[in-house]
Amino acid sequence: MLRLTVLEFFLRLIPESLLFTLGVYVFAHVRIEKSRYFASSILLAIGIYLIRMLPIHFGIHTGIVIMLYISLTTFLNKIPIKKAISASMLWTITLSASESLNAYILNCLKLNMQSILNNPLAKVLYFTPSLIMFLLAILLANILISKSEKEGSKNVFN
Repeated sequence: MLRLTVLEFFLRLIPESLLFTLGVYVFAHVRIEKSRYFASSILLAIGIYLIRMLPIHFGIHTGIVIMLYISLTTFLNKIPIKKAISASMLWTITLSASESLNAYILNCLKLNMQSILNNPLAKVLYFTPSLIMFLLAILLANILISKSEKEGSKNVFN
């Protein structure tokens, strides 16, 4: 089981879910509908929290979370399923890369990873840079997608 504490739910999972949902809007180049955005983000965070409590092997939860993400994105946010699938793959890989890079840097700094991972507050604090890298990747994608569109393109932040 990959249980999360309530602290991790509020300080990591909700921001991460907000970013994942933002990422799909950016990828699909669809204007953000605030009520759907927040509702799907909170539902995603709750879903991830519950999925992580299931007695399943590491990695299987990721597939289930991706299916939940695609379902919420398609049905609640009204994003086309092709865009939802592509975005889920893109942002899952991007977040994994950000977390791997963050862990590599922590190892280079000779920090004890086991003690960090055993302490929920330390884990949230030490892995916040990966969340920031994830946000920067989404912002960069928004800039690149907006620039690639012809005049009159929509910026999802407007």
